[in-house]
Parts: sequence; C-alpha cells; structure tokens
Amino acid sequence: MTARRLLALVTLVTVLLAACEKEDRFPQPNGTDTEQPGEQPGEEPGKKPGEQPEEQPGEQPGEQPGEQPGEQPGEQPGEQPEVKGPFDLSVLARPLGEVTILTSGTWLQNTTVMQSFGLPGDGTMYAVQVAGSGQKHKLNVTHKGITANNNKTKMQLTFFGHGSNIVVERDAAGTDWLWVGCFGTNTYYKREAPDNVHCTSNQTVARVRYQAGKELKADDVDDQWYIPGWKNVHAAIDFEARQIAFFGYNSNGSSGFFRVYDLDAALALPKKTVTLALQIVRGPSEDYPLTPQSFQATVHDLSALTPLATIPLVSATWTGYPYNFGTGDNQGFEIREGRIYHFHGAGNDSDPSKACESVVSVFDIATGLLVEQHRVMAVASIPDLAAANLTDYGFMESEGIKIYGETLYLGYTTKKTGDTHRYVTILQYPLPRKAAGSITTE
Repeated sequence: MTARRLLALVTLVTVLLAACEKEDRFPQPNGTDTEQPGEQPGEEPGKKPGEQPEEQPGEQPGEQPGEQPGEQPGEQPGEQPEVKGPFDLSVLARPLGEVTILTSGTWLQNTTVMQSFGLPGDGTMYAVQVAGSGQKHKLNVTHKGITANNNKTKMQLTFFGHGSNIVVERDAAGTDWLWVGCFGTNTYYKREAPDNVHCTSNQTVARVRYQAGKELKADDVDDQWYIPGWKNVHAAIDFEARQIAFFGYNSNGSSGFFRVYDLDAALALPKKTVTLALQIVRGPSEDYPLTPQSFQATVHDLSALTPLATIPLVSATWTGYPYNFGTGDNQGFEIREGRIYHFHGAGNDSDPSKACESVVSVFDIATGLLVEQHRVMAVASIPDLAAANLTDYGFMESEGIKIYGETLYLGYTTKKTGDTHRYVTILQYPLPRKAAGSITTE
C-alpha cells in the first residue's frame, strides 16, 4: 500500500469516529435501541407516558413502601376507627332526685296535654297539642323558650291527626321544618258530638315549614310520605345515619309495626297522587261535614322502596319482658345508631293510689329483636314527685322521647289537684355507653 492510500484510509476512519461521537450513542445489535420512541430517558421499557415505575408485589396502588395493605394514606400502622357501644339505659333506674329536670311548670298555647316535642338546640322547643274542645280536629304547634311561658308563637294544623311524634329539622339556612302525621280522620264519629270530633288515624307523614301565625290544612301539603294500608303513622329520623323510621298500625288497628328506610332514598322518591285507603271523616265545618269521604293526596309512596327493616309489635313475641304493647299506649319513639327507642305508658287515671307507668323499650334494627326494656323510676314515687312540685297525686303521663348527641330527653304532661292547665315537664339523662358489641342487657 502506498503512503497516499494509507493516509486516505486513516482519514476515513477518523471521520467515521467523529460522526459516532456526535450521535452520543452507538447503534445496538439487530437494529434495536434500548429505549422506545417517545420514551423519556430513564423510563422502563414498555411503559406508557406518565406511568409510575412498577410497584413491588403486595403493595396497593398509591401506597408508600412499608405501608400495610389496606391502610389509608396518613393512617398510623395498626390504627382502627373507634367503635362505640350502644347507649346504656340503666340510667332510667335512677330516682327523681338523681335526674335533671330540664323544665317544668310551663304550658303551651292551650290548656291541653302536650303530645310530643322537639328541641332545635337554641334554647327553644316545639311542642304539639290537640287544640281543645270544639277544635279537636286541629293541632296547635307552639314554639317557645324551653323554660318560658311568654313570647310563644303558634301554628295551627287542621285535619292532621293526633301529633303523637314530631321531628324538628333545621336546615342549612336556619329554617325549621316539622315532620308530623297528616290526613287524620275520626273512625268513631258516630259516638262523637258534632262539635267534638277528634282527628286520629292519620295516613301520611308531612314535612311542613314552621310559619308562626299560619293555619295549614292537610290538603295544602304536597310533601308527604305514605305506606299503603297504614294508619296512625308517625316518623323519627336519624340525620347522622341517614335513616328514617315509621311507626304505624295496619288498617284495622290490630297490629303495630316499625319500618326503617334509607332517608336519602325516601327523599328522592317521586311524587304521585293516590287515593287514601281509609275514608276520612272530618268536621265540624261546613266545608268538611261529618260524612265519610275519599281523599286524594300528593305523596312519596314508600311501597316503591325496599325497607331496611320491618319490626312487628306483637306482644306474644316478647316473652320474658314485663311490658306489652297495646294499641293505645304509644307515646313516641326515636331512632339512633341502629336502634329504635319506643316510649310507652299511661297516666294513673287521676288515682293517687297508683303511679303512672312509663317504659322505654329498645329494638335492634339489624335483628328486629326487642333487646331491652326499662321502667322510668323517676316517675314511680308519688312522694318524690310531690316534693319536686310536679304533681301532688302522681299524674305524669309520658309524652315524647328525643335523643340529641348523647343525651336522652323524656317528655311528660303533669298537673296538680285543681289545675286547669296541663304542664310541660322534660327529664334529661346523660347517656353513658356499654362495651362495643353489647346486644342485650335484660
């Protein structure tokens, strides 16, 4: 090889080496590169843009290395949510001297008996009563300070029913709504004088905005809930658990039931017009004569939903428990944390030789079982009631039950010898808790 050819070969090799250095990498065998087109340097082969590096076996997506499977981000290892036990109602065994009397000696708009109440949490109360002689087809709803006898306001509900249980709902705007039985009738009209018709056997539950000074008729309300074939229907609501419970009797009044629904599902039901199953007797009024009439109502029909639970009140089922459930002693109920608290009892018929009976029965919604019964011992001693200036002959008729937070409130109507008014008394009990998992106590 001549010197000139050797120089040309060296020059060619130098040019090729310079070109490879400019590409910053060397071609791979078989014409393939280690990275796919469009991949960012350092990404794993075969991964799509934006994918995270492969996680280790056993880790859940998004978990940090070392976290336990199933733990939420930010949880401490081994941390479990608190499980609360059910309320301990053994506090109802306390005598009156160990119980807080929230209010006593006040009355409502009329002299008649309080039927039920609600506490919106601002130091006031709502209470329902039958309007009185000649107006028993009307309910008065009184709004007042819990301990006050002045500055009362009133709303009147006509042809609604007996008012045995109400719910007070305060919405985000501060407006108060009442859930109350509606479309009442008088099934015993032939026995009643025309000016003394008493509306009972209501067939729906209405949601009504409280308006001081307003009179509302059942026909005016188009936001009502209806269970076909039920009467004496009332509602209780657990707003935290989003559950609504209804109490009522079948059409002939021989059997009582609790039924529980998902609250949001009940609220979402469409409205429809139905002809109510029971003919309604109204009066006294020229517009509503004492003759049975069929009425139509705009309702949310609960038969379209599958209930979470149906609990029959058949006294023969509850063997071993001392207090049965008649069809006339329902004094209200409450629903909280998977249980129904049924308040029942009766007055002492103005007989100073016997105390009033007042009982709270507790049902477990998941099983449908009656799991507890407690007699309210605070009303069992006539001398204690007299010493507290509540009643001198033992008259303490149960009228309403509420649970707010971890506090139980029991309502009573009281009177003393010679009284013309029926006074409001509310007893207040702090509720301790049992151990988690407790079902029955006695």
